[in-house]
Amino acid sequence: MHQDAIAGVVADRSRIIFSASQREQGLSLVNQNDYPVIVQLWVDDGSVNSGPDIADAPILPHPGLLRFSPKEHKHISLLNISEYAPEKQEQLYWLNLYEVPPSPSKNIVEKEGQLLIVTLRTQMKIFLRPDNLAIETNEIAKYQKFSFEDGRINIKNNTPYFVTYQNVSLNINGVETSFYNGMLPPYSGGNILVKSVNESNKDLAIINAEYIDDDGNVQQFNSRFK
Repeated sequence: MHQDAIAGVVADRSRIIFSASQREQGLSLVNQNDYPVIVQLWVDDGSVNSGPDIADAPILPHPGLLRFSPKEHKHISLLNISEYAPEKQEQLYWLNLYEVPPSPSKNIVEKEGQLLIVTLRTQMKIFLRPDNLAIETNEIAKYQKFSFEDGRINIKNNTPYFVTYQNVSLNINGVETSFYNGMLPPYSGGNILVKSVNESNKDLAIINAEYIDDDGNVQQFNSRFK
């Protein structure tokens, strides 16, 4: 069986930030494959079963269907069509890139044998952000709270932003234990059982956290249990 490597259509950034008053943004895409693909685009709420025919979101990609030659770059527009802007916290949506490679010709199949044709669906985060929030993005670390209770570490995101943690670890006497990665919605929290910490050593614990900022870069900060 012959299998081609999967490269995919990729964007020039990892996330999109829309202020509520902003009506349009541009996005650059490139087909990294060595073959042409057709890409369908839509924005939804992240539902697994969503598709362009049933997607319900205030962001509209234009055009919604593109054909890429190998290694070709193209630009799309993302239109903010929301009638009611969020007021107190961010909203999260997902840009879907569904790419379909061409079917191989009969001659190629006869020459190469069986070919594996794979469709890819990738997603990008779109944050719709209210204007003039009281907390600035550079203050996110200050509003993250970590506490310990009943054998579990509690994380609280006390900001109007979605916070994506690449890694959160615990250092006790030089021993590092990673215990969380994921995204916390605004004003939400989570709790994790970590066996390396208890009532007798919790005051020695240093929390090392890494989160992803608006530009896709990793920001680090340290904290202690409060």
